[in-house]
Amino acid sequence: VESAVKALKKGAWDYLKKPFEYADLIKTVKNALAQSNLKADKKAVSARLEASERQYKYMVDNSPDLVFTLDINGCFTFVNDQFEKLLGFSRQVLLGSQFEDLVHKDDKGKVRELVSSGTFVQEGTDGHELNFRFKRANENLSHYDPSNAFAFMELKASPMYLPASDNRKERKGVYAVARDVTDRVNLEAQLRQAQKMEAIGTLA
Repeated sequence: VESAVKALKKGAWDYLKKPFEYADLIKTVKNALAQSNLKADKKAVSARLEASERQYKYMVDNSPDLVFTLDINGCFTFVNDQFEKLLGFSRQVLLGSQFEDLVHKDDKGKVRELVSSGTFVQEGTDGHELNFRFKRANENLSHYDPSNAFAFMELKASPMYLPASDNRKERKGVYAVARDVTDRVNLEAQLRQAQKMEAIGTLA
């Protein structure tokens, strides 16, 4: 028994005690080969999964959009690198913090709408679209140029569901993608101002 335990600790698949039947030998060898093949298959699957995870992580972190998830309390559970590039907030600062703290005070009501369970009718919908103003790090709100302190974002969100039992899923939060439309908003504001001045000139 001590020899068998020692062999198993060194990596043996199984052991036989002499004397043994030929059928037992064949069965034991087949079992060892099957386990070896399973181990090789598991290693290959793990390698493919790791490569896939690296690929998707690269795609998410290099996306021009903000990609994030929230739990049912409205706290960040994941953010991509674009948050730091665009807004100046690091992943360490945002994870676990309230999404509500990141947005303009007039948009906080939309946050409650976003994270409430009543926002989404059912799983599989196309998502929910909202407009937000996200704070920029280390910027003070300018009375004359609020775009310096806030980024205007178009946000599309969908509910996240995870299996709670064999035949039931439980809502775990929100998955969202936000696109920076600050330049577009500023251009539209300039266009409206130009049209207003043109109308005043025509009236004059």
